[in-house]
Amino acid sequence: MSDISAGVASLGLEDSGTPGTFNLIGELKDPLPAVSIERAANDNSGAASDFESTRAGMKKVAPLTFKIEADSTNSEIDNLFALLDSGEEANWEYKYALNGQVVETQTITAWVQKMETAPAIKDGTYITLTLNVNAQSKA
Repeated sequence: MSDISAGVASLGLEDSGTPGTFNLIGELKDPLPAVSIERAANDNSGAASDFESTRAGMKKVAPLTFKIEADSTNSEIDNLFALLDSGEEANWEYKYALNGQVVETQTITAWVQKMETAPAIKDGTYITLTLNVNAQSKA
């Protein structure tokens, strides 16, 4: 992934030919999304009970949405559309750096749930990318 400078967040997609290597998609224009993990509530009520009873179910990570400044010359953008079309999972890495030092790195396995593109009038084109997370990456 390319260097990221003070106060900059970026998103990378794992290179399919080189596992563990992430190619820069672009800089994130919003802060890193919060990672929200929750458990489903499964019904555990008995027929003889007048009250609902639940038990803990499976854990789920909420989808993550990123706003990315799109560089039309970056071939990784085409890979995003291909992943949306195929529904395949991929490994993703997002980083936040402050004063040139990476202070947070998250690597996840997710599939592309949604993409929105909107040309900006003055300052470039942006892609809003929503990833449906299935696991932390093993990469």
